[in-house]
Amino acid sequence: MSLSVLVTGATGFTGRRVVRALVADGHRVTAFLRPSSDRTVLAADVGVARGDLGVPRTLEDALAGVDVLVSVASLGFGHARGIVDAARSAGVGRSVFVGTTAVRTTLPAPSRAVRLEAERLVLEGGIGATLLRPTMIYGAKGDRNLERLCRFVRRWPVIPIPGSGQGLQQPVHVEDVAHAIATVVGRGELVGRAFDIPGPTALTFDSIVRTVAVVLDRRRLLVHVPAFLARVVASREQIARLAEDKSCDPGPASRAFGHAPRSFEVGIREEARTLGLLDEVAS
Repeated sequence: MSLSVLVTGATGFTGRRVVRALVADGHRVTAFLRPSSDRTVLAADVGVARGDLGVPRTLEDALAGVDVLVSVASLGFGHARGIVDAARSAGVGRSVFVGTTAVRTTLPAPSRAVRLEAERLVLEGGIGATLLRPTMIYGAKGDRNLERLCRFVRRWPVIPIPGSGQGLQQPVHVEDVAHAIATVVGRGELVGRAFDIPGPTALTFDSIVRTVAVVLDRRRLLVHVPAFLARVVASREQIARLAEDKSCDPGPASRAFGHAPRSFEVGIREEARTLGLLDEVAS
């Protein structure tokens, strides 16, 4: 069934792929963009509504006649109440919001309380919401998580690892996130529910680095260094996040709507290829 869908955060790393997935599924997609946003990253058949999430009335106007709101924009900026109020006023009965599994961090993250309150507002707001929480997203040029690591591993023979390297990460490919969001759009039975959408397997940071090295066909020496030394190249918060276990169970999303993310080795090989890092590797 073709639906009219408005997408916030449509030009971001994840958002533009969500737009493509929705269009591929036959939906009529409009991107809600700030006046300064560049729409050239979107296909010509994607509509545009200009406005600002900080001005809820502009979102309410853009939602007139829309079947589904897909909110990919971060819930960490305090806009949730305005978004929910605008969607309810516009009569939107179905919505999908993208959060993050980072709300479970035990670290003193400043945005955690904002995100948790946003989740509550979304799920209790009377707008038919389903909440999806991705883990660490990677998979293409411009990702803020693993592109830098790939380039570092390709260049340097010795890789410093802060601490033990045994903290668990569960990266999920951006195309798998986009597919999950597009799939959930038409699943009204999932209203009021929240799902983690992680990668298939929890991996230690050591194993992530080793997998990247194998994919890039590079022999690399991993050297574990005390966290205080690693602060030369990373912040205290970044190092603490690496040490924190961030594993999730993909089972509930798999059973509810078929979430089947690709393996990390397959995904990071695809990313390395898009970054042009496999040019010298025989394949």
